Amino acid sequence: MAFRSLLILLRSYPALTDTAAIASAVDIAAAWQARISALSCAIVPRVHKSPLSGAFIPALVGQAHAKIASDAQKLLQEFANTARERNVLGQELFRKCAPDDVPALLAGHARLHDLTVMPMPDGGYWGHLDSHWYVETALFESGRPVLVLPYGYRAAEFGSLGTITVAWDNSRAAARAIADAMPILQRAKSVRVLTIVDEKAMGSDPQLGEILKHLAAHGVGAVHDMVGAAGCSADAALTIYMRQHSADLLVMGGYGHSRMREIMLGGVTKSMLTHPPVPVFLSH
Repeated sequence: MAFRSLLILLRSYPALTDTAAIASAVDIAAAWQARISALSCAIVPRVHKSPLSGAFIPALVGQAHAKIASDAQKLLQEFANTARERNVLGQELFRKCAPDDVPALLAGHARLHDLTVMPMPDGGYWGHLDSHWYVETALFESGRPVLVLPYGYRAAEFGSLGTITVAWDNSRAAARAIADAMPILQRAKSVRVLTIVDEKAMGSDPQLGEILKHLAAHGVGAVHDMVGAAGCSADAALTIYMRQHSADLLVMGGYGHSRMREIMLGGVTKSMLTHPPVPVFLSH
């Protein structure tokens, strides 16, 4: 199934969505001949009233909220202008909401699109925990894949991907990611399947290399590399491998801890979201 409808989350608080990310998302939609919609959220933090605050504090809060809403509307307009120029404009969705309303709102709209594009802001995991919270909700609650863009990423040539790395461990999540990413894999010049063999226990039946037959049945020629972490973490080994082979995209299953998965991702998934070296296609 081809990707026909994309969604991007825009936000003006606490970190403004990078303009390069908007252009990249539109470029991706144009490369796939898809429509792209934007959900622009004016995220206004709740402020509890105090009898000691007087009129001054509420006035400042009102001004701050008005600016957040104005910035969100400007982001949406910038998106619409860019998407209209490329003839890929879908819906323009503007919502004003509290931070804890965003995840459910995003997941709901993501369910009505083939793929959600999630630009990551600059900084580490804990510095932008809200961004990761939104990504995690879209990943685990929408039933749709997510494409995470590194901060400042520009995707002018995304339609002609060179090398795609696929993380494979015989798991359900990895299989789901490959199935969802098949339209992209079929367009890639090179697909390299990577298994990190000493990171965790993996079953031997079917053999790990059987994934190549499955990909070939869908017209995707690939090579399979089995490497050891060599004393480093699995995410470090994955990053090193992608750099060695000049990967343009990583396809992987999204893993979460079973009882807290909305707020606590597994190690490799968390690392790839914190500082993604390339765009990451995630599915659960």
